[in-house]
Parts: sequence; C-alpha cells; structure tokens
Amino acid sequence: MKLVGKKRLSGVLEMAVWVLMLATVIIIVALPWIIDWMMQFNQNEDFWRPRYLVTLMVSSGFALLLQWELRGILRNANRGTIFSDNTVRRLRTMGVESLLLAAFYAVMLFCGMTKFSVALILLIFLLTGLLLLIFGELFLQAIEYKQENDMTI
Repeated sequence: MKLVGKKRLSGVLEMAVWVLMLATVIIIVALPWIIDWMMQFNQNEDFWRPRYLVTLMVSSGFALLLQWELRGILRNANRGTIFSDNTVRRLRTMGVESLLLAAFYAVMLFCGMTKFSVALILLIFLLTGLLLLIFGELFLQAIEYKQENDMTI
C-alpha cells in the first residue's frame, strides 16, 4: 500500500498539521483565559499562574515551530522531494528546537516546577531532539548516496 502522495496518508497528515497549527494559534491566544479557568481548581493560584502561563506559552510557541517544520517535511514527501537539503535542514531545525525546549524544561525544574511530568517532558524532548539530529544526518547521507547513484547512471 502506497502511503506517500497528496491523496495518500502523507497528504492527509499535511492537512491535519495545518489544522493542528490553527488550533495551536487559537490556544496561544486563549491561554490567559485557559489559565484563569485552570486556577479555579488550585488553592495557591497567585503563586502558580505566572509559571503556568510562561511554561505553556513557551511550549505552545515551540509546538507551533515544530508543526511548521513537520508540515514542510510532509510537503517535501508529497512532492517526491523527501531526499533534499530542505528536508535535512528541517530535521536539524526540529532537533535544535526540541533540544531548546528540553533545556527550557530543565530550567523550569530548577524554578520550582518539580513535578514528575516536567521531568518526563524534559526527557522526551531531549531524546526527540537527539533523534531528529541523527535523522538529519541519515537523510544527508541518503542524499549523497542518491547523487552518487545518479552520477553512475
């Protein structure tokens, strides 16, 4: 079964990422009101509100950046140009963004957000960032092999 193409799974995923990006923008705009609603259930609201707001704003911003790069990778796949310098750049960018988000969560651990979920998110984005950097290098090697093969023919 073929999964890559505009009318295949990768095309559907590209459209889904656009919808997700729109939802992320709406969430970023509504975040102050969402935090106020969440604080109704927290007794120590004055202490936690700024931390939640900063954490969720930064996380949402990085999520939007990561979704933008993912959209570009899916577009490359749908165009049949997945093995391109553009894909390598996008994978590396996503890796760096993930590592920056992991660093942000590491800082948040030392600023009083000492919940298990913060440590777990830190670990997930650290591993994801490193894997994306490795995938970028693998795609770069694949491009070199492809160019070498094209020259042979």
